[in-house]
Amino acid sequence: MVQAPDRVMRKDSDGASVDGVPKSTNNIIMVRSLTEFRAGVTLGAGANGRVYKATHMPTGRNLAIKVVNVYDDAKRVQLLKELETLSTHVSRFLVRFFGAFYDGSGAVHIALEYMDRGSLEDTVRKFGPVPEPVMNHIAVHCLRGLRFLHRHHVLHRDFKTANILLSRALCRAKLSDFGLARDLQAGVSRADTFVGTVAYMSPERLKGETYTYAGDVWGLGVSLVECALGRYPFERPSSFFDYIDAAVNKPVLGPGMATGLSADARDFIAKCTHVDPKRRPTAAELLQHPWITKRPLDDRVFFKWLDEVSSSTRSTPKR
Repeated sequence: MVQAPDRVMRKDSDGASVDGVPKSTNNIIMVRSLTEFRAGVTLGAGANGRVYKATHMPTGRNLAIKVVNVYDDAKRVQLLKELETLSTHVSRFLVRFFGAFYDGSGAVHIALEYMDRGSLEDTVRKFGPVPEPVMNHIAVHCLRGLRFLHRHHVLHRDFKTANILLSRALCRAKLSDFGLARDLQAGVSRADTFVGTVAYMSPERLKGETYTYAGDVWGLGVSLVECALGRYPFERPSSFFDYIDAAVNKPVLGPGMATGLSADARDFIAKCTHVDPKRRPTAAELLQHPWITKRPLDDRVFFKWLDEVSSSTRSTPKR
């Protein structure tokens, strides 16, 4: 990584402020080794490793530490891609990276920004539907993150609610988990590798066709419907072919679903989840959609909701 070629040199988001969202200068932490951490509770675990909370002793700041086994070939490939993307693409809408350290026993510990409200997936699962003004706020932040990645020819390829993290401290949603990201260099506009989470794959990806940045836009649309309904939008398919049938032949937001949504919100989601990828707008174009431009962001609304979903007194809805 130190001797990376020019094509992977660090790229920063533009300007000192993006539509009123300043750079998080207080998030800059210099981490030199694992000995600077005091390990805390486990935040989550999955097929790709575990994540634990840690305190950076020199600064007193909380970080999230992702642990990956480097002896697993597939995980090692994803690890290298994630480290490359994190270290070379810096945006206030992507989770910040502070360094990666080998522990001497077969695992790499990746030091990441601690997002104090966890994943959007966990929040929806626990608290149910997300109010439309909050959905709008999350959509704007996700679109800015996607626009930044796509401008620099990077596909996320695993866009889903589990990879959208929330921070009350920053009043922000950020994209995370870039282990499946793919660079599309000049002259290469499509990818054809079958990777990602099937439930959030676009129809063209499910059918094994080549795909573009429109696949990430589809993932955003499905994620927003999940927020609106408080659940995954399709009936849980029993086979891979059921996923294809649902994505191709059934509207993601069908009649009678989330009836309280505004017409602009429904149109926005319909455009994101159009079966034909050529008919899906880009992230930059979606930022000009009426659902975005006609709703000035009010951080107080988002902040209040982030407080509400962290309250231990709020009951979990029946599912």
